[in-house]
Amino acid sequence: MPTISSVAHDAASYMERVKRDDDTYYVRATDDAPAWLKDAIYAAHGDRLPNDWVYDLISDAIDWIADNGHDTADDARDAAHNFADGVDVYTHDLLGWYAIPANRGYCEDAADTFGESDDMSIDAQIMRGQYMQREEILQSVISSLEDRADDLEAGDLDDDDTAAA
Repeated sequence: MPTISSVAHDAASYMERVKRDDDTYYVRATDDAPAWLKDAIYAAHGDRLPNDWVYDLISDAIDWIADNGHDTADDARDAAHNFADGVDVYTHDLLGWYAIPANRGYCEDAADTFGESDDMSIDAQIMRGQYMQREEILQSVISSLEDRADDLEAGDLDDDDTAAA
């Protein structure tokens, strides 16, 4: 029976870090990535346009699941806070994340979920928003990996998916 960890290992083999002409790096799926992984990436982006931060986070989530040996989706979900806790700690990085318009809603959601405090620094408020986004994307990745593991177990594969099986 395939585990989500083994599916994550497979998915990780199709993610790559590429250098741009301006010497910055970004993460992308390889050209030969299977449809199920492209669908997982699309799902993890939600209603946002693709952006480097989300691609990087998707790759980090895949690696985290693969590296921690989570056999089931429930195992990974139970430990999700460990991944979500990996928020940025430097103000420059937090403000860079907050500068992406789609991310601001996470800070508002965090204030609604955890409550607001006049004593809380702007960094702490942004960290809570980033935590929520990290958890949301991880949950999406877990669900996609779980679906893939289920498909592999059932032998329910499309022609495009058999190369990755």
